[in-house]
Amino acid sequence: MINSFVPSETFLLSLILFGAAAYVFGAYVLYRIGNKFGVGSFGEYCIPVYNYVLLCRCAEIPPVHLLWLLVPFVNLGFIVFLWGTLSTKLRHNFWTFGLGMFLFSIPAFILAFDKSRPAVRRDTLVEEPSVFCISGEFSGSRLPVRTTGLIIGRSAEKSNLVLASPEVSAVHARLWSDPDGRVWVEDMHSSNGTYYCRPRPGELPEWVRIDEPVALLKGSHLRLGETSVEFVVS
Repeated sequence: MINSFVPSETFLLSLILFGAAAYVFGAYVLYRIGNKFGVGSFGEYCIPVYNYVLLCRCAEIPPVHLLWLLVPFVNLGFIVFLWGTLSTKLRHNFWTFGLGMFLFSIPAFILAFDKSRPAVRRDTLVEEPSVFCISGEFSGSRLPVRTTGLIIGRSAEKSNLVLASPEVSAVHARLWSDPDGRVWVEDMHSSNGTYYCRPRPGELPEWVRIDEPVALLKGSHLRLGETSVEFVVS
């Protein structure tokens, strides 16, 4: 008599949990890469297919080109092109990282966890880093953002810019600029969160809650709380 192997419920559950954990970790790797470009939230990178739409935005490749993934053999070339382009924008070699994706996706881990940052295009640089308040009690005011940083909150003792809104925490967010002219923002564990979006013509704004420091280019919007105070990088 031939005994057939019947996997136990414990084995199947362990396999499912391992697969789920591996998928979430893979989504986190993609999120780490996207965060360098200021595109997408972790939750969005957990959505199948849409996470690659976000990567296309990072690489400035029209997402419609993802259809090439449905064409045998051509899809391999597109993978090289997508990851090679992302790598180039993060100042790595196109072919080394593009072709390297076939080696257990090692380049993706390097791009996610190294200290590389995208080269800044001259047409998006903020010559004099500042933010312009478009809603809230400082509406109409332009605030310089220097390398020393600007802390926004309700506490007069701990903040450089003091706001009275109840949605704003005592120390809500910190802004600073870098030598490339980018304005960085970090949420300081606020109660109501700090959000950003990069408006695109013809699309509804996608507000992303900030969990890690994010670089904002010219035209990006920044919001404290759900509706309280909003700035635009100018």
